[in-house]
Amino acid sequence: TREAFRLFTESIRIRQDEKNSALAFLSGGMDSRAIVGALRADDIPVTTLNFSPDGSQDQVLAAEIAFKLRCDHIQMSHDGGDLTTFRPDLAMLYSSLINDGRVAGNERKIWSGDGGSVALGTVHLDETIVVDMRKGDYIKATRRYRLENSIGLPLRTMTATERSWHRDYLLNCILGEIALLEHEDPAQNLFLFLMLNDQQRHLDDMYEEDAEHRLSYHLPFFDSDLLECVFALPLEYRLYHRFYSDWFNLFDDTIRSVPWQTYPDHVDCPLPVEDTLSYQWDSSRFPTSRRGRLEVTGRGLLQALGARSVRPMSRLALVASSFLHAFGRENYEYVYDACEKYQSYRDVCSVCQRKFWKMC
Repeated sequence: TREAFRLFTESIRIRQDEKNSALAFLSGGMDSRAIVGALRADDIPVTTLNFSPDGSQDQVLAAEIAFKLRCDHIQMSHDGGDLTTFRPDLAMLYSSLINDGRVAGNERKIWSGDGGSVALGTVHLDETIVVDMRKGDYIKATRRYRLENSIGLPLRTMTATERSWHRDYLLNCILGEIALLEHEDPAQNLFLFLMLNDQQRHLDDMYEEDAEHRLSYHLPFFDSDLLECVFALPLEYRLYHRFYSDWFNLFDDTIRSVPWQTYPDHVDCPLPVEDTLSYQWDSSRFPTSRRGRLEVTGRGLLQALGARSVRPMSRLALVASSFLHAFGRENYEYVYDACEKYQSYRDVCSVCQRKFWKMC
């Protein structure tokens, strides 16, 4: 654990490379706080950015720890609406910070905590999944992983034919990827699947849009030396943020002077959090404001009525889900995200026949 801590702080220093200031995301969780804390421990002035809804743990806890760490903190507005303008807005903000002298240089890189919860916190696995993987029951383990983490395809909004074809498609894809891995501990194969798939694609939108916003991230949680050290630790120790919490305790006390968000059923933060603040993983709370719901609804209707093809979705189901979303009955934003993803592949494969489209 101490070696992992040393490698993390070293990865920060390598990437900072004697620059006299830094720009970093700062949420209410542990990942970004660890990065900002390591930068401030080296007396690097840090401008921090938070992008979360008003009254949320994410917003309030980030502001409190930014104050404790003496950071120049910026709160970007987010009411749960359309997030497609996030990186263009971020690019404009970065330019203004450079012009104002609050961030030095033109490198246009931002420190980001992506990867921490999966790589160090092993957030998507639990003891039941580990047992099933070691028994060789990969199907049961994979189904539990998908259920516990809401990993699925929007089958309810697909046409009957497409729904039938897609029903077991995702399960078979995951099992096929796991079969390519040959770790002596079968439970590690599912973890490695996540690192090589979930994490590999986690930032794909940022790289896809690189030509537009010209931004890139410093990602110390993907440092290869750090990951090699962490992955050598026993899997049971890494589950539920056990290792992560011990590792987090090696930082300066200031970092732990303000509560932080934790995952359900993982190691709790020892400090109390105000009950009035909304919680990121509260499934009972509809996550958008009225304005945000209407923006997302407009997006869904535009897809349903404006696109030449919405395959594999049903046009009628998209219209119905848009109205249900507008009235706050259920959050269907994931459907419209999936619809846009399918549309992007249709644009690339516009001359493909149906059989080849399914293969794509």
